[in-house]
Amino acid sequence: VGSAGAMAAGLALFTLGAFLIPLAPGPTLAGAVLLVAHQVIGDGGRTLYDIHDRTWRQTSVEPAELARADAGVRTLEQVATLAGALAGGALATMIGARFALVLSASFFLVATVLFARAVRKGATRP
Repeated sequence: VGSAGAMAAGLALFTLGAFLIPLAPGPTLAGAVLLVAHQVIGDGGRTLYDIHDRTWRQTSVEPAELARADAGVRTLEQVATLAGALAGGALATMIGARFALVLSASFFLVATVLFARAVRKGATRP
């Protein structure tokens, strides 16, 4: 499937895992199974995406600029994580944690669909 296809598959698995969290009914066997499935499916997808993303960056950026590019991406990821945590906490307080988790997973779904479309149209390089 190539790197871009693997990245799309990784995003899809990550999204599927994200939707499993709000489905957990509570501290029950079903809840534990869903949370473990989230870890296996979602984290596996994230790892698949991250490996190909890093490889893509390493093959696309000049070696002399690679550290700067990687630092920039990591900085943006950390800022986005902080902003998302703050916004997610506020949103969960207003609308409830379960609905906020569904909304978050829905954003991942939109990102997955947009990336997959870009891959199919050949807008991505790998």
